Amino acid sequence: MSLITVEGLSLQFGGRVLFDDVGFAVSADDRVGLVGRNGMGKTSLLRAIMRELQPDAGRFRIARGVRIGYLPQEVAAPSDKLLLASVLDSVPGRASVEVELAQVETELAAATEPLEQHDLALRLGELAQLRDHYETCYAQHEAERILTGLGFTSAQFEKPLWQLSGGWRMRAALAAILFQQPDVLLLDEPTNHLDLPSVRWFDGYLKKFPGAFMLVSHDREFLNRQIERVISLELEGMRTYAGNYDHYVEQRTEEDAILQNRAKNIEREKREVERFVERFKAKATHARQASSKAKMLRKLESVQTLELPKELHFTFKDAAPSGRLVVHLAGIGKRFGDEELYRDVDLCLYRGERVAVVGPNGAGKTTLLRIVAGELAADAGVVELGHQVVPGYYAQHCADDLHGGLNIMQTLWETIPEQSVTYVRTVLGTFLFSGDDALKPVSVLSGGERARVALARLVVNPTNLLLLDEPTSHLDLNASEALAEALAQYGGAVLFVSHNLSLLRRLATKVWEVRDGQVREYVAGFDYYLEQREREQAAPVVEEKKAAVSPRTRDDVKAKKRAEAEYRQVLARKLGGIPKKIAELEARIGELEAQQQKLEQVLALSETYQDQARYQELLRDYSAAKAKLEELLARWEGLAEQRQQITAAVEREFGADT
Repeated sequence: MSLITVEGLSLQFGGRVLFDDVGFAVSADDRVGLVGRNGMGKTSLLRAIMRELQPDAGRFRIARGVRIGYLPQEVAAPSDKLLLASVLDSVPGRASVEVELAQVETELAAATEPLEQHDLALRLGELAQLRDHYETCYAQHEAERILTGLGFTSAQFEKPLWQLSGGWRMRAALAAILFQQPDVLLLDEPTNHLDLPSVRWFDGYLKKFPGAFMLVSHDREFLNRQIERVISLELEGMRTYAGNYDHYVEQRTEEDAILQNRAKNIEREKREVERFVERFKAKATHARQASSKAKMLRKLESVQTLELPKELHFTFKDAAPSGRLVVHLAGIGKRFGDEELYRDVDLCLYRGERVAVVGPNGAGKTTLLRIVAGELAADAGVVELGHQVVPGYYAQHCADDLHGGLNIMQTLWETIPEQSVTYVRTVLGTFLFSGDDALKPVSVLSGGERARVALARLVVNPTNLLLLDEPTSHLDLNASEALAEALAQYGGAVLFVSHNLSLLRRLATKVWEVRDGQVREYVAGFDYYLEQREREQAAPVVEEKKAAVSPRTRDDVKAKKRAEAEYRQVLARKLGGIPKKIAELEARIGELEAQQQKLEQVLALSETYQDQARYQELLRDYSAAKAKLEELLARWEGLAEQRQQITAAVEREFGADT
C-alpha cells in the first residue's frame, strides 16, 4: 500500500529546473534514503510533500488517515511553552481536549436547565474518554523516555523552549515528532544537532521504527544502517535504486561503466560504417551495399551516458613537520559559574595522531578545543604546543560567521592577500565554485556552500595541527566524504569533535571522552572506544548480579588476582621487547630533538654564518640529526601501533574483569 504517491512533479527554483515530470511512491514499510548534492532539491522535495512549497506541476496523493511527521533543518521561533508540555501537546487534538474539558466543566457547574445539564454531562464523558485515550496511547513516561534518549535531563523538562539554544530546540522538535508516532517520517539531516550518545540512541530508535521514512543525512554509516532504498537526485533527473547507500554507489558506478562501454562500441561501429560508405559509395558494384550501410548509420543512436557532477577533492597544505609532541594539556581545569567541566586534565597529542573528542552536549568538547586553540583561557593548568607547531582552527559556527557583505572570492582572498587572482580562482574551483559562482555574495549562500568556503579558508594556510569542531555539519554526504579523504591523507595531527559515525570510525586513532568532569583517553580507534564503553557500562550490572547471588568471598578475590596475574603474563609475553624498545627510542628521540634545537639556535647566530666552514659543518650535523630523527620517529610510530593492537587484543581475550 502506498502512503505517499508523487506524480508528474515539476519544480523550478531560481531559474533552475530541480524536477521535471518525476514521480515515486512511499509504501508502508519503506525506508528510503534521499540523496543528492547540495542544491539538487532534497529539502525542496520534502517541503513540497508537506505543502510548504508549491510545485510548478504535478500532484501528491496522501492515503486517507496517514499522519506525516516532518523534521526540517531549521525550527520555528521558540515559544513560552515548557519542554515536556510542548512534546505532550504536539499530538494533534490533545491540547484542545484539555481546553474544551475545562470549558465544559465550567459550563456544567453554571447550568440550571436539566436538558442542558444532560447534554453537557454527555459531552464531558466523551471528552474524559478521549483524554484517557491520549494518556494511554501517548503516555507521559514515553515522552520522558524520548527526551532522555535525545540527551535532555529531567531538570530541563520544565524549562521554557525560548531558554534553549537552537540545537536543543531542534532536539525538542525531533522528540515531539517521534512522540506523535506518525505513519511516515520525513527527516532532513536529523543528526545535525545531536551529540554522539544521542546519535547512537536515535540510530537504535529508528531501526525499530514500525512506519516508513524518507531520510536525508550526510553520515554515510548512519544512512547505510537505516535505509533499504535510495531515491537519488542526479543531473539527468530522479533515479531509484534498491539497497543502502553503498549499494547505490556500486550500482551507479556499474551503470556508468556499462553505458560508457556501450557508447564506445556504437561510436566504433559508426566509424566503420562511415569508412565503408565513403570508400564504396562511388563504385557501382558496391552502390547497393553502401546505400544499405548509410541507412544503418542513420539508425545507430548515440548512447546517453551519465552526466556525472564535478567531484569535490582537496588536500590540506602541510607546514614543516612539528616535533613529536604536538600538544600537552598540563593540569587543565575549566568551570562556568558553579558548573565544573573538568579538572586536572593531563593529556598529550602526538604527531600523526587523529584524536576524536566525544561526549554528551554540554560536557565541554567545544570548550576543550577552544582552550587548545587559544581562544579561551583555562582556569587552571597550561596548554603547551610542541616545537614548530602551526595550528589551524575550524570553529563550529565559523561558516555562519563569514562576512555577508563580501563575495566568495573576496572572502578567500582576504585570507591570502599575497596570492594572485589565478591561484584564488583555482582553489575555489576545487571547492566547486567556478566561473561566476565565485562572485556570489556570501549572504545568499546555503549552509553547505558556506561550509565549503570556510574549509577553503582553512586549506590555503599551511598547518601541522588541525582543530576541527563538527566539520561535517552543513556539508552534504559527498563533501563529507571528500573531507574525510583529505584528513586521512593529512600529515599533521588532528584533534576533532564530531558526531558523524563514518568520520569517527574512519579517522580516529585515539578517543578523548569528556564526561562527568573528566577527560578519559582511549588509546585505540573508535570501535575500541565503543567496546570499552560497553564493558564499563555492563560491569556495574554484572557486579550487582554477582552480589545478589552471594557475597564476595576470599576465593573470589584470589580468582580475580590470578586472572589479573595471568593477564599481565600473557600481555608481557605477547608484547615481548616492544615496551623496552619504545622507551629506548623515546629517550634517543628526546636527545635528538634537544640536539636539533641547540643546532638551530647556533645556526641562527650571525657569527656562525660568517664562518662558512663551521656553518656548513653545523648544517651537515643538523641534516644528519633531522634524518635520524625521522627514521626513529617512524620506528616509534610502528612499535606504538603494535603495542596498541596487542593490548586491545589481549583485553578482548580476558574481558572486563581484568
